[in-house]
Amino acid sequence: EDKKESEIEVICEEGEKLHDVEVAEKVEPSALLDESETLTSFGQMKELTYFDVHKQVYKENNSYLKKHSKLVEYTVDWEKTVTTRVQSMHVEYQKLRKGLNHYIGKVDALENEKKKTEEKHKEMGPKRLEKLERNRTKLMGTRKSHDVAGIDLIILIDEIVNRSWRDAYPLLQKSVAFETDLSSMQANIYGGLSAAATMLDHASRKESISSSHRLLQLKNSSPDELNFHKFKGDWDYIQKVYL
Repeated sequence: EDKKESEIEVICEEGEKLHDVEVAEKVEPSALLDESETLTSFGQMKELTYFDVHKQVYKENNSYLKKHSKLVEYTVDWEKTVTTRVQSMHVEYQKLRKGLNHYIGKVDALENEKKKTEEKHKEMGPKRLEKLERNRTKLMGTRKSHDVAGIDLIILIDEIVNRSWRDAYPLLQKSVAFETDLSSMQANIYGGLSAAATMLDHASRKESISSSHRLLQLKNSSPDELNFHKFKGDWDYIQKVYL
């Protein structure tokens, strides 16, 4: 037993030379920060940790989702607006087209009737002539309305298809404003990571933690070299648990 105790003392002394640090008590992360190392986050003074930063970003990002939904609503409203407008104008045009074909048919029939009557060297009756003139007048009015509606429909479709970039302008403008606000918010909160970096720097110095050589230590160092902090001088614990 005395021999084992002597061997343990040698191991601890060698580990002490390799690390050249003193034994430190466990330190809570919040205790590593001075009272002055706090950050104002949206009007509230709070001690900032890595978790705090990402929790705040998550909370704010969720609130920004509601703002982003407004951008989506614009695209939905745009599709609904142009679809409804084109469909309604097309329906009206189809009605006028149907009316135009109706009066074209009536006028053609009456004119053929008049022509056949004249070929027989007869005159068309006054009522039939009056009906012909009445339908000719209706045909002219219907054709004018039909042509105007057709031109308006073509202009509208051309505007929607070839100049849709004008419809996208409000969306782009609002998207730029949204992303500017979002990035500003995130930069403001993520700026608090400097306090977390300070805390980690304190922990690194106090616990002699290397950010670049830890894997090499796990790969190459002997277990007693890795654990000598925990077991240094605690012979009763070592003998009880490990011997």
